[in-house]
Amino acid sequence: MKKVLIPILLLVLNVSGFAATVNQVIRDSVVLSGASVTYELCDTVDLDASILLFSASVNLTNPAEVLIAGRFTDNQNLEFRRNDIGASAVIYFQIVEFSSGVVVEHGSTNVNAKNNESNNQFDHHKPSLRNHQHVQ
Repeated sequence: MKKVLIPILLLVLNVSGFAATVNQVIRDSVVLSGASVTYELCDTVDLDASILLFSASVNLTNPAEVLIAGRFTDNQNLEFRRNDIGASAVIYFQIVEFSSGVVVEHGSTNVNAKNNESNNQFDHHKPSLRNHQHVQ
């Protein structure tokens, strides 16, 4: 069996000359041994200013086991989910909460199961730089 580490990288660049200020960073890991796992944070986060970054380490027996989605269910809980139940996955995550300079937009994405058996809908958060200068 091969172990695969899937990094998800997000680079926040400031192009407007204003610095994004980080309020807090939360780092931890959780084991996903079934179809989903919920993780309760010790602190609450502002969902309008927070992004979730994660990677997973999985024994690769089936590529569908690597397709893992993560989301905030509320301001103190995370959910990680996959369509194909297989080997346990260790999910390493970071939450970056900004106090200024970044706004997070909310939306949703459908993740199709194998053979189109079902759809799992996840909210996603799209970070963007807040521009404090307005041109009229």
